[in-house]
Amino acid sequence: SWALRGPPMDDVRSLGAFFDLWELYGDATLAGTLAGTLLAVLGVHVVLQRQVFLAAAVSQTAGLGATVAFFAAAHLGAAGAFASPTVMSLVTTLAAVLLVTTGPASRSPHRETWLGVVFVAGAAGVQVLGATIPNDKADIDAAIFGSPIAVLPDDLAALVWMAGGLLVLHAWWWRGFGAITFDPVGARVRGLPVGLLRAALWVGLAVAVATCTRILGALPTFAFVVLPAFAAIRLAPNLAWALLAAGLMGAASGFGGYLLAYLADLSVNAGHALAAMGVAASAELLRLLLSSLFSPRREPHVAR
Repeated sequence: SWALRGPPMDDVRSLGAFFDLWELYGDATLAGTLAGTLLAVLGVHVVLQRQVFLAAAVSQTAGLGATVAFFAAAHLGAAGAFASPTVMSLVTTLAAVLLVTTGPASRSPHRETWLGVVFVAGAAGVQVLGATIPNDKADIDAAIFGSPIAVLPDDLAALVWMAGGLLVLHAWWWRGFGAITFDPVGARVRGLPVGLLRAALWVGLAVAVATCTRILGALPTFAFVVLPAFAAIRLAPNLAWALLAAGLMGAASGFGGYLLAYLADLSVNAGHALAAMGVAASAELLRLLLSSLFSPRREPHVAR
C-alpha cells in the first residue's frame, strides 16, 4: 500500500511499531542477531592474537570471490560451482585466511603488509571485474555484499546451520582454542593438536566471515568481529567470561542495529556499526565504574 499511496501521515517510528512489522523485519533481524553472536565469539581470538585487520581483509576477499563467480558466468560461460557466488566466496576467503595465518605470510616479519596486500587486492578486484559484468550495479552489489534489509529464508537457514555448528564446536573446544591463542608453544608441549585447532579456528572464521559478508555486508561483519570482542576482553576476568560476554554483546549489536536503523531512519549497515560502537562504549564505561568501585584504595603516605 505504501508503494501506491505513500507512507501514512501518522507513521510514527517506535519500538511497538517495529515489532508490529516483525513479518517484514523478522528474518533480517534474526540473521543480524545470530551473525553478531557468532562473529563476536570468533572475534575474541582474533583480537587476542592481534589480527584485527584480518577480518577487514577477509571481507574484501569474500566480495572478490562472488565477483569472480559473476565474471566467470558472464564472460567465460562457467556453470555450477564456478558460477556460484557462495562457493567462490568461500574459496577466496579460505585461501586468504590460510595464506595469512598458516602460510609463509604468517611467518613473515611483514605480516601486516600481507594483510594490506590482501585487502587491496580484494577491493580492487571487485571494482575492476565488477565494472565488466553486464548487469545492473545495484543488483551486483546486493548479490556480492548482501542486502541486510532483505534476508532470504534460504540465507537465514544457511546462517542458522553454520552458526550453530561453529558455536557448538567452540563451546566444546574452547579450552584448546584458548591454549593456542595464549600459549601455542605450551599447548604443543602439552600434546594438544595445535595444527588441528589452528586450522579449525581459522577455517571457521573464514566460513563465518564469507557467509556473513554475503548476507549482511562487509561493514557489519567487520564491526561484529572487532568491537564486541574487544569490549568483552576489556571487561571479563578470564577467557570463558570473555567468550560469553562477547556473544551477548554481539547479539545486542546485531539486534540493536536493525532497531536503531528503523527508529533513526538510517541504513542498516550504519545502524549495525553504531550499535556495535554503542555496546563497546557502554562496556568500557561499565568497566571504569566497576574498577573505581572495587579497586583497593591506597592509604595516603604521611611523612614523619
